[in-house]
Amino acid sequence: MPALAALRPGQALGWHAYAEGWLNFPLGRVLDYGCSTGVFIQRIVNRCDECHAVDVDPASVAEAAKIKGVRAFTLPPATTAAPAPRLPFPDAYFDTVLIIEVIEHVSDERAILRELARVLKPGGKLLLTTPHKGLLTWLDPANLKFVFPRLHRFIYKTVLRRGEYYETRFCAKRQEETGLIGSVAAGENPWHRHCHRAGQRARFSEPRP
Repeated sequence: MPALAALRPGQALGWHAYAEGWLNFPLGRVLDYGCSTGVFIQRIVNRCDECHAVDVDPASVAEAAKIKGVRAFTLPPATTAAPAPRLPFPDAYFDTVLIIEVIEHVSDERAILRELARVLKPGGKLLLTTPHKGLLTWLDPANLKFVFPRLHRFIYKTVLRRGEYYETRFCAKRQEETGLIGSVAAGENPWHRHCHRAGQRARFSEPRP
């Protein structure tokens, strides 16, 4: 804990701090998969030899691209035929790949990880974080839109008076542009998933393609 606290003196420790604390080795060429606005990659960009960031949301990518030293671009939405759009990088290109609080949002975890394994060098490092599955999983607000869709709509449109935000974030146009409902992949079983550690290992420990 003291070492983590030293990363950002005087600031509360969140999952970004824990992730950053794990990256205590030379990072080399880095890919941040699902970068959002660059909230994490900006913490380590000065330690990267080369820094790439990708996301399906063009608005988020535009913000990430403003970070000096970050090369950011937009991925096409996932489809049934291509649940993990091919990254525009050769095999074994990256020393370090980050997929931080992202895997629970996608429709096909294995397909995504196979593509990340393709671009990761043999012996490279993959940092994956995801919400833990436990007693309080049902309280996850990211699933409110699926469990209680009418309540979710009422809160945004009536209580928060953010009807325009609701329409652009959770409705048809958003799904067409990004393949997402909010931030969760639209599909037959959309859900912000949580995982036990043992389940993560079983699901993600597949041989390199």
